[in-house]
Amino acid sequence: MGEQQPKSSKPMTKLRPDDRRDRVLKALNTNASLRITELARTLNVSTETIRRDLDFLHEKDLVQRHYGGAVAKSVGSEPPWAERLIAFADVKSAIARSAIKLFSDKDVLMLGPGATAYTFAKHLAAENRRLTVFTNNLAASSCFAPDSRTRVVIAPGEYDPAEGCTWGPETTEFIGKFRFDTSLLSVSGLSALGGTEVVSGIAWAERAIVAQSARTVLMVDHSKFGNTCLELVCKLDDVDILITDIAPEGELLEALEEADVEIIVAEE
Repeated sequence: MGEQQPKSSKPMTKLRPDDRRDRVLKALNTNASLRITELARTLNVSTETIRRDLDFLHEKDLVQRHYGGAVAKSVGSEPPWAERLIAFADVKSAIARSAIKLFSDKDVLMLGPGATAYTFAKHLAAENRRLTVFTNNLAASSCFAPDSRTRVVIAPGEYDPAEGCTWGPETTEFIGKFRFDTSLLSVSGLSALGGTEVVSGIAWAERAIVAQSARTVLMVDHSKFGNTCLELVCKLDDVDILITDIAPEGELLEALEEADVEIIVAEE
C-alpha cells in the first residue's frame, strides 16, 4: 500500500458580506492598529474584499479610513489603558520625540492624561532636562527618577485607575492656580469641531489646562482624526500646534488651516 496522504484542512466557511463586515468592525474595536493585510488573513479573503468592506463601513460612518487600514469610530468608549499603550507604539514615540524639540530648559509644562502623554514623559525623562512638569497623569509622573533634574508637580484629585490619572473638582481647582508655558494633551478624538474626550472628568481637567496655558499642543495620531467623542475639550482656535504621524486631509485639514494651527508630522 502506498503512503497515506494527509487530509487537507477543511476550508473556512464563506461568510455573508454583512457577517464579514461585522467581524471586521469587531476586530477594529479590539485592535485599532490592524492593517488590511492582517484583516484579510484573519478572515481568509482578499485584501481587495477588505478594502471594499472598509469603504462600505466608512460610508456608514462606522470607521475612519486611513492609509493601510481603518479605525472604528468611538463616541462613548475607549480601549483599556494597556491596549492603548501598545497600539501605534512606534507612532506615539515619534510624536513624543517631535514634541520634546519644542521646549527650552526652565520651561513650565502641563502634561495631560493619555497613553501618548505617558510615552512623551518616558522620552522626556530619558533626557533629564531642567524643566518643570505639572501633570495629573500619575502614570507619566512615575517615569521620572528620584534624582531627575526635571521638577515634577502632581495635581491632586480622585485617582482613576482605568486612565492612570487624577480628575475632579480638586484637580481643576489646583490647575487654575498656575500658568503654564505649554500644555500637551492627547485627546480621544479630533475633528473640525475640535478636540474631544470620552471621559467627562478628564474633559473637565483638560479644559482647565487649556485655559491656563500660553500655548496648547495636541499630540494625536491619525487614528483619532474625524472622531467626535462625548465632550468638547477645546476648539481648534484654542490649539497652537498639532503633532501627528500622518498629515490630516479634507474637512479636518481645512478647519486646522482656518484656525491657524501649525501641523508637525513626526518621522518614525
